[in-house]
Amino acid sequence: PHFVQGNIFYDLNLDCQNQLDEPSFDKYLVSIQSSSDIFYTNSDLHGNYRMNLPAGEFNISIGLNEYWTSCQTSQTVTLNTTTDTAVVDFALQPLFNCPLLDVSISTPFLRLCFDGYYTVNYCNNGTIPAENATVQVTLADELSYLNATAPLLSQNGQVLTFDIGTVGVNECGNFRLDFSMLCDSSLFGQTLCTEAHIFPDELCGDDPFNGPIIQANVNCNGDSVAFNIKNIGGDMGQPYEYIVIEDNII
Repeated sequence: PHFVQGNIFYDLNLDCQNQLDEPSFDKYLVSIQSSSDIFYTNSDLHGNYRMNLPAGEFNISIGLNEYWTSCQTSQTVTLNTTTDTAVVDFALQPLFNCPLLDVSISTPFLRLCFDGYYTVNYCNNGTIPAENATVQVTLADELSYLNATAPLLSQNGQVLTFDIGTVGVNECGNFRLDFSMLCDSSLFGQTLCTEAHIFPDELCGDDPFNGPIIQANVNCNGDSVAFNIKNIGGDMGQPYEYIVIEDNII
């Protein structure tokens, strides 16, 4: 019967207080850590989060990129009585006035001789809207473009550029891209690589981030999985923790 709850919001007037007209942040990861366990949850569409917990002392924090800071970087609460509910809000303030876009692309399956589709998802994790944003998709050579739900600006061979307009702060969107696949039995069991890139993609700020930038990827080799972790940025000042979550069929 113990709870931790709170709200994550954009502190527009920089007073560290939640005003009615200040927008909220959804999909933010909240970490709740005790001496022996760590729990995760996400903020909802209204910036609210809530988690049921056992009794004990907990440190609550959120994940921030290099363009944001918070009035409360982390907070510690103690839950003892049976009706304890701790309220921990996070007021986010911008460090730089920059957009920060990311994009991903996925498909449920690729079937020989059948049409298919990709879903392209994108978000602006920066501090100002990204104007005139575009997504560039490079289709695998074995696929042919049919149509999409986003306006096609140009096509150069397998490289397609789509207009997604202005992407607001903490705004996400998606579009669907339909394709046809070669009817070639030699492709059976093969991996076809399609990539997406989003623009604008420049990093900005008076004091550009020069810390570690960690990339993780995975390779399957028979019944084994190899995880590769690489630092493509500056030196790490402290150890990092990585979590591997197994699919329920493993």
